[in-house]
Amino acid sequence: CSPTLNPNSAHRQLQISADLSTVTWNQTAQPYSDHAERFEWWPIVLCFENFSSGDHYWEVDVTGSTTTKWSFALRKSCRVATTGRWTFNEVSWSLKKWDDYKAVHNETETKLTVRDAPKRVGVHVDWEAGVLSFYSADSMSLLHRVSSYKTGFLHPTFWLAGNTQGHLQTV
Repeated sequence: CSPTLNPNSAHRQLQISADLSTVTWNQTAQPYSDHAERFEWWPIVLCFENFSSGDHYWEVDVTGSTTTKWSFALRKSCRVATTGRWTFNEVSWSLKKWDDYKAVHNETETKLTVRDAPKRVGVHVDWEAGVLSFYSADSMSLLHRVSSYKTGFLHPTFWLAGNTQGHLQTV
């Protein structure tokens, strides 16, 4: 089951589709109403779901973001923070694509070797085993694996920015 985007948390430059599956970065601010969950500083949107047990897999279509910077993370907290590197800190595990692909945790970046840019990235959470994995879903080749995150719950989070319009879609 794919996570659904929470429009109440979306930064004003992020447009959320009616079915809550696609986030699009736009240079024009969206006319969102004020909300306590809304990100004002970073171009981030949270998902409604969080995971504290079970086995979960979903994919993110990244073909609409070839010239856009993106990251998606699983965080131990969903509380909004207006400053700091929200998706790259000690309570988040991120896959990020800027000029290249990197795994990020606690502001430490690990450059990943990605031969062919994936069209879809698979995210697998095996809560009981304490393993989070990111895959190139096209070939099911492993991009990065994290262990020992298993405390609290994990909350899917998307970060998207660029100088051209781009989007990410959960599938």
